[in-house]
Amino acid sequence: MPKKSKLPGFRQHVRKGKQGQVWVSYWLDMRGTGKPDIPLGTDHAQALAEYHRVKTDKPRIAGTIEEAFRRWERECLPEYENATTRRNYAQSLKMMRPVFGPATWDSVRVSTLAEYLRKRSAKTQANREKALLSVIWGKAREWELTALPFPAYKMRLSNPPPQGIGVRFPARAPAILDSGHFASATAPAVAPA
Repeated sequence: MPKKSKLPGFRQHVRKGKQGQVWVSYWLDMRGTGKPDIPLGTDHAQALAEYHRVKTDKPRIAGTIEEAFRRWERECLPEYENATTRRNYAQSLKMMRPVFGPATWDSVRVSTLAEYLRKRSAKTQANREKALLSVIWGKAREWELTALPFPAYKMRLSNPPPQGIGVRFPARAPAILDSGHFASATAPAVAPA
């Protein structure tokens, strides 16, 4: 049975030169993760400090909006019966996570949301994401993750550009309209003689 290390993944690489020189470097072995090895330096004490920093520095989730995102995704999202709704909400969460996930509750202000809506190219989808953030914020208040109200409660939505909807008539429409079957509202009704 192989000996278990107190520092898993901490590796020492020794290279010897032609004239007897010795170079020692320390690495964090990332085999099996698909990521490259992380260099920790050439000094043993500094390499150990860097190893502990890399291994113990995990992103803080408690007290951030990411905590509410994960709980809502785990508890509330599966309750939606419509698969399209679940898929769209999951896509909206994917778009909001990099922006709002690491943020604390008190750091999100109206100006933050307004900037998000302004910079987002898909304006209609941005409005939907804001609405979803409002729903998750309300659930977070229910779960007592925050006591703060949603900052953009009465904020106006981002106005998407008009779609250019118009009415198209077939080629024979003028003949039908001129035939007299459609009386205009302004023209006086004439009784037949």
